[in-house]
Amino acid sequence: MTNYRENPDDDSIFNRIQGRSISYSIDWDDKTKDYQINKKMDPETGKPVLFVLSTSSMAIDYLATQNSLNRPVVLKVLRKDRQNDIWTRQFFYEAEITAKLEHPNILPVHELGRSFDGTYFYTMKYVPGTRWENTFRSNSIAENLGIFDKLCDAIAFAHHQKIVHLDIKPYNVHVGEFGEVYVVDWGVASDLKRPESVRCAGTWQWISPEVASGDKSRVGEASDIYLLGAILFQIVTGHHPRLPRDPSDKMTDNDLRKATINNIIQPTECKDPLVAVALKALATKPENRYSKVKDLQEEIRYHKA
Repeated sequence: MTNYRENPDDDSIFNRIQGRSISYSIDWDDKTKDYQINKKMDPETGKPVLFVLSTSSMAIDYLATQNSLNRPVVLKVLRKDRQNDIWTRQFFYEAEITAKLEHPNILPVHELGRSFDGTYFYTMKYVPGTRWENTFRSNSIAENLGIFDKLCDAIAFAHHQKIVHLDIKPYNVHVGEFGEVYVVDWGVASDLKRPESVRCAGTWQWISPEVASGDKSRVGEASDIYLLGAILFQIVTGHHPRLPRDPSDKMTDNDLRKATINNIIQPTECKDPLVAVALKALATKPENRYSKVKDLQEEIRYHKA
């Protein structure tokens, strides 16, 4: 593992990682540690437990306190069962990609480190709020379009840096208590400047046909624009572009795969002109979509002026 190099011309990333101490204590706060994971009351037992913000196949996100500055941070820790070369590479890659994207609508990374027990982590800004998915259906169209515009700003900036997210969806957008909007979870992002990093990955309910078919040569900015079109479609019509409108109608994995590769879009009776905008972004061929995120934004503004 110690021979890992994300780029052969760079120094090994391991030489740049600093050791840090993390306290997982529940009974008391250890101010001598670099980071103390916060606690919260378990509603079922009434006892304090570690404050887990979210979990994924790769990592656990904790709410923690950086003791040197006495500030809350998101402490993203590589899971114990993922402490191997493949997952460590992916974890480092996500941290570095996110850290390079300094934008008001992308959560800043503070530090990539390793605890003294050998566990890798990185820390990010903590913003109280919720996933957009949790308010998506209760928001007005105007509210969702406002969030969507900030999402587009972040993705346009990433594209300028030749980074594509590939997993854009309401769940991966964090909305703060004061209207802040942050695109999160860059775990499957690809750097178009480095063809070897390009992957066909994402969430089957959302991904574009070229990603679903595994054609890396066609993955690019248009793959993200497709995802934005899918979200816009749901904002305007009130239903998902790919999943059945009736929740009781279940799609098998094979049905979903076919619908994705063949780009089958659910019909809609919605007459809002933004449906046509969304459908252009959802075009089967990447070259038939908007060429830039800004073009999509301008089209929305034209129809909403």
